[in-house]
Amino acid sequence: MNKRTGIIIAAALCVCVVLAAVIAIHSGGNDPAGTQGRPAEETGEIIWTESMQPDDYFRYCTSLPSYTSAVTGTASLTFAPTVVSYPCQELTDKGIIPIVPGYEDMSFNAYSKPDGEIYRIEVRWNRQGASNENNRVLRMKAVDQEYADIDEAATQYYCKGKLVEPNPTITKRDGIAIKAVGMKDEIKTLTWERSGIRYKITGSYAVSYEYMVSVLDFFWEHPADFSQFHATSSEHVVEYLTPEEYPQVFEHVPDLAPFGKYLTNKDETTVTLVDGKFQNAELTYKNGPGASSGGMRWCIYTDYSQLPASKTVYNLGDVTYQDVVIEQEADGSIAFKWDEYYILVIIGNDLSSDELWHIIESMK
Repeated sequence: MNKRTGIIIAAALCVCVVLAAVIAIHSGGNDPAGTQGRPAEETGEIIWTESMQPDDYFRYCTSLPSYTSAVTGTASLTFAPTVVSYPCQELTDKGIIPIVPGYEDMSFNAYSKPDGEIYRIEVRWNRQGASNENNRVLRMKAVDQEYADIDEAATQYYCKGKLVEPNPTITKRDGIAIKAVGMKDEIKTLTWERSGIRYKITGSYAVSYEYMVSVLDFFWEHPADFSQFHATSSEHVVEYLTPEEYPQVFEHVPDLAPFGKYLTNKDETTVTLVDGKFQNAELTYKNGPGASSGGMRWCIYTDYSQLPASKTVYNLGDVTYQDVVIEQEADGSIAFKWDEYYILVIIGNDLSSDELWHIIESMK
């Protein structure tokens, strides 16, 4: 693969990992939450009142069946956005984003088009508890409706070959539909559209309904205003290299040959540098040349924000076999920190928990 240059964000575009509670959001007409044509008893529609409790937003939600697989549609922007990070303390002092008690680790990014116009903002709140199971990640992103469907490709779920979808709860608040998906101790989302902007709040397994609704209430009273943010005029040079061109990448990839895994063709393997510095790597392994099964994706990131929303991050030395089983059943991937890097291993249903555990165990 030849080197290519271009204008890029501070955080390179990374692989999308499908989490079990991520849903397909369809825009259109007066039905921004994607409920048009669905019977009321299936949607579980309720009318908002001031006395509503946070769990009421999820009143009729159901879980996906066990052994459900996900298929994500392909969609991509026609440009490489520029990402600008803002100090969260300044934004909370100005009342632009809320303080979530206990979630002191915050990040805020604004995304712009080539002309400098902001089309998306994203806030993350994170709290790492005493154990990995207490990891809590809360995210809110607001996207210009024109780019909302492109920003997040539609996902469909299949169980034993049949299309399935978790039952949502639709809350009508001030005439606007808020769609809730997911349940307690699952990944869950709240989505709505207002004044040309699509909002989506995602909470990890341990995030409570109360925290999610507190963020909803804040942005309901303080809608996102993209004009408050500006892209920098500086240009960043990005290089896409092969592992052969940047062999240092293998310092954070275990020897997978003893486990029968081999690096695939260069089109599925990329190392990204920004301004000459390593940004991320996404490596695809199969059982052998030309193999179509038994694959795995080994991703290396320099920043926590490059990981999928609400993904629990373990410390490599603390990962247990039970952790591997839980993550495998949840979404077919596991994330952990190895030295200063964040590793995301995507295995889907092509690799057993036992196989993945043996690989991780060899790294300790």
